[in-house]
Amino acid sequence: MTVHLTHAVVHTTTTTTRTINYVVTGHADKNPATVTQTLTWNVATDEVTGTAVATPQGGYAAVTSPTVHGYTANGNVTAYNVAATTDTPVNAHNVTVTYTANPATLTVHYVDDVTGEQVTSTTLVGVTDESGTYNVQTPAHYVLADGQVAEVDYTFGTTDADDVTVHLTHAIAHTTATTTRTINYVVDGNASKNPASVTQTLTWNVATDEVTGAVAATPQGEYAAVISPTVNGYTADGNVDAAIVTATNAMPVNAADVTVTYTANPAGLTVHYVDDVTGEQVTSATLTGVTD
Repeated sequence: MTVHLTHAVVHTTTTTTRTINYVVTGHADKNPATVTQTLTWNVATDEVTGTAVATPQGGYAAVTSPTVHGYTANGNVTAYNVAATTDTPVNAHNVTVTYTANPATLTVHYVDDVTGEQVTSTTLVGVTDESGTYNVQTPAHYVLADGQVAEVDYTFGTTDADDVTVHLTHAIAHTTATTTRTINYVVDGNASKNPASVTQTLTWNVATDEVTGAVAATPQGEYAAVISPTVNGYTADGNVDAAIVTATNAMPVNAADVTVTYTANPAGLTVHYVDDVTGEQVTSATLTGVTD
């Protein structure tokens, strides 16, 4: 009697993987999570010979690279099909997707803190997440506002949030100016006796806004009082009082001239009639008038 046999075959399964790594150049903290794909194999093993045949139950699917804002991947991962094998299935080779930073720009806004308006702007060019230090170029007629530094750190991002604002205020030019007050003396009816005129000088500190041209002038004192000089035989109509001046938002101007007038004093003289034989006064008469 002959009994016919065949080899027993054991059916099992096994798995292999394909790992996809994502690398953001220069910024590992932004690397997308690694993706691991699993492939199942049916394995038929001849219990007599030990020979095995492994048949994949599909393939490794294509994977679209995830979005990393501001960076561009060097591609997607394509599908990968494998064939049945008499060897032990092994993991597929790992795949690495590399991301490169995109070109990026940011705007430096120069803002007038007095008006709240933009004075000018400039554009910086780089790539996403690139950092640097910008040296502020202060526009003419402006200075940096309080708290504004001359070197500003920046980092290129993917939105306008990376823009830089430089705060400015108006430059103030500090100068001085002088004004005068002239005091004229007039002797009524006898100009030859006029005392010399007196010219007083007053110094002002002037602050000029170089953007608007607005002026603030502050006097450094006042015009002092002046006692009118004496003119024999005449009476002045008074002395000149001190003149106090206040700060102004215009360029200072000379004070109005002051005129002191002298009026002749009442005067008298006697006419003596003299006897030249005796040398004695015979009579007299009095004349009245004013000086000169």
